[in-house]
Amino acid sequence: MNVDIFIHIPKTAGTTLRHLLSRHYTMHELIFVYPSDAKGFVTPAQFQSMSQSRKRKTKLIFGHMLYGAHHDVMSRPSRYITMLREPTDRVVSEYHHHLHVADSPHHRFINGKRIVTLEDFVDLEILPLDNVMVRMIANLSPRQTPYGQCSVNDLNLAKYRLRNVFGLILITERFTDSMWLLSKFLGANLGNGDRLNVNAQRPDIGDVEPRVVRKIQEINYLDVELYKFARTLFERQSAASA
Repeated sequence: MNVDIFIHIPKTAGTTLRHLLSRHYTMHELIFVYPSDAKGFVTPAQFQSMSQSRKRKTKLIFGHMLYGAHHDVMSRPSRYITMLREPTDRVVSEYHHHLHVADSPHHRFINGKRIVTLEDFVDLEILPLDNVMVRMIANLSPRQTPYGQCSVNDLNLAKYRLRNVFGLILITERFTDSMWLLSKFLGANLGNGDRLNVNAQRPDIGDVEPRVVRKIQEINYLDVELYKFARTLFERQSAASA
């Protein structure tokens, strides 16, 4: 039996996806892996230490993980899935999430630093703002690859994995179509669902100053290229499944 591994890139409709998937899988078939061991989640270390009997029951692993989780379930074939989002929009969403959500990882730091504007946030030089999609798919740990150190080689590795290893690539901006593809891929009827955890206080991307947009795109130039590549793969998948 296959085990499906969904790499949840931050701010790509993950809360909605968790809700939809939880309605399809039992608690023994689904594992949520996140840095925090909040209710219903396990940390990467806890996942690695799980018994093989527990892992054998698992049908889907979902969470903020770097590529490579299949090494923990090597006795079974695995299929990778991920969802990508337009990088500037993802960073803007990240900013408003950390600014307004009290239990987010950087909320206290941002408010303690009196970070007020999106540009102030972008200037912090923290990892969540630096080519996160390439980092997660290329399996780049923060210690191995500090802020600003992602390379074109890392981009090429991420592209290779999306094209040759991942079974399904989804796009946040094409959420309805993505849910149809995901349902077909998993053999489930997930439906579309209402988007959850959408911050009503964040502005439309068109309202962000062009200068700040350019700065975000320059920092995340590798993610910009990966997103374009992923969109092409997504369109091919959609056409093939029509």
